Amino acid sequence: MENAEDGVKYPRCVSGARRCPPEDCGGVHGYAEFLETIADPRHPEHESTLRWAGGRYDPDEFDPTAVKFDDPRKRWRKAFAE
Repeated sequence: MENAEDGVKYPRCVSGARRCPPEDCGGVHGYAEFLETIADPRHPEHESTLRWAGGRYDPDEFDPTAVKFDDPRKRWRKAFAE
């Protein structure tokens, strides 16, 4: 790797935007509905939706150091194993 830094593990995430949707939120439309529900404290499902999401959910939160990658060598072997 031409520009690789010594002591740095690759691959790595260096930037991004917004938090990914919660698992099983219902795709694009379900995620939009989820965001509307948690943004409106008067919504009848506001509290239960937040509990389902773990108690709190900030869609703008993003931490590149929290992104985990599979081992690329293992993924390569899995993808191209005979």
